[in-house]
Amino acid sequence: MNEPPKREDVEALAGEMRDLKEVLREVSGKLGRIEKRLRAFFPDSFPENKARREPSSNLRENAPTITPQQALDLYTELVTLARSGQEQEVASRAGKLDIADLALLVRELGAPLGKKPTRSGLTKSLMSRLKESVLLSRHTNRPSPNSSPAQNDKVSDGAEPDQADPRTKGGESEEDL
Repeated sequence: MNEPPKREDVEALAGEMRDLKEVLREVSGKLGRIEKRLRAFFPDSFPENKARREPSSNLRENAPTITPQQALDLYTELVTLARSGQEQEVASRAGKLDIADLALLVRELGAPLGKKPTRSGLTKSLMSRLKESVLLSRHTNRPSPNSSPAQNDKVSDGAEPDQADPRTKGGESEEDL
């Protein structure tokens, strides 16, 4: 009933699609050139669509309202809140910060700002640093699975058992020999 398509048919369809894409690219390029010329001669006929553009806040225009030390103190408070499980409160406080203050905080934490930092990008960097701090504070040293208690003991002279004086046998010293 339903036979699988033949390889030749599929290859022919793929070739036709490539040809159509090329034609569409040519048409799109020609339309772009025509539009560019029309905009140059009749700029009032083509109003810019400002709804597409995201409102940008220039960090150079807005100076931070906090000092670097205040930013680090704020970060310490946020880490404390995050450790206690109050992630919503942390996100809320980060959202209330002015973008210049947020940029200062992220810069003080050593995270890259990028060329055009956005509030969402800065918030994401801050939250990543907070999560790192929380995870690092929860880390505990655990013995490796390959080590045994005997390997962890030190010889009385401070050397590892494997590095004890090779001239001695079974704990004997040279004087005992």
